[in-house]
Amino acid sequence: MRSENFIEYIREYNFFDNFNGVDEFVEELANTQSGMLRYKDFRGDDCYWYYSSFGDGSGLDILGYIKADFLADTHNNWTVVGVICGILLLLVLIDGHHILHINRSLRESAKLAEQASIAKTQFLSSMSHDIRTPMNAVIGMIELAKRNSGDTEYVRECLDKISSAGNHLITIVNDILDISKVESGKMRLDPTAFAIDSFINGIVDIIRPQMETKNQELYGNYSEFPVKYIVADELRLNQIYLNILTNAIKYTDNGGRITLNLTEQKLPENMVRLIFSVSDNGIGMSE
Repeated sequence: MRSENFIEYIREYNFFDNFNGVDEFVEELANTQSGMLRYKDFRGDDCYWYYSSFGDGSGLDILGYIKADFLADTHNNWTVVGVICGILLLLVLIDGHHILHINRSLRESAKLAEQASIAKTQFLSSMSHDIRTPMNAVIGMIELAKRNSGDTEYVRECLDKISSAGNHLITIVNDILDISKVESGKMRLDPTAFAIDSFINGIVDIIRPQMETKNQELYGNYSEFPVKYIVADELRLNQIYLNILTNAIKYTDNGGRITLNLTEQKLPENMVRLIFSVSDNGIGMSE
């Protein structure tokens, strides 16, 4: 300040129309320890003056001021702050929505992965049964061929049956190695033309060694087919029939009896219904 003191400074730039205001100003300073005053500075700008003392008789110890216009600008600044906070809040909401979308996608991916894992487990579990059946046939035929190694004709028949069971096993293994089927849990039917008599005889050849190990007898009619060739998924049909027969063998005691009947029923439009029936004198099934 270019005045001797704060009072002279205020007097110099204020009280042009109110000469008594100087006395009121001096009295307020004398009777208060701190306060806020509004007077003009040397530029003629309205300012807020803050003063404070450390105690009686200490005089004016702390003094500060700020332009009134600056405080008015502060209100505008608060508006800017409000807008910025609103934008930040909007960004947080958008980010939160994006995170929720990502989490939802991750949950769906985890669910699909779990379903794929369950499908693989179920697929491989069912296939393990299909693999064991022709494997047992191969092992059984090898044992029979060893026992009858002197009978060339019988050994040749055993080798033919081993070949048939081996081909069936290769088909199943190739089916398992088709990863797309494993992951989707779905089977695609692949219909082809084949002879029904050789088809059912191949199934009987596969189960025969298992029956012989348990001294079981096979009866029934499965050799008379008016329609010799049909179009169907041979592999799936083979799996179904083998599963039914191997269950009959498994749950029938030693020396038991199993009856197999496979007949045809002619339908319109060159269609044929295969009627496959298996019965046994085993432990039976619950209702």
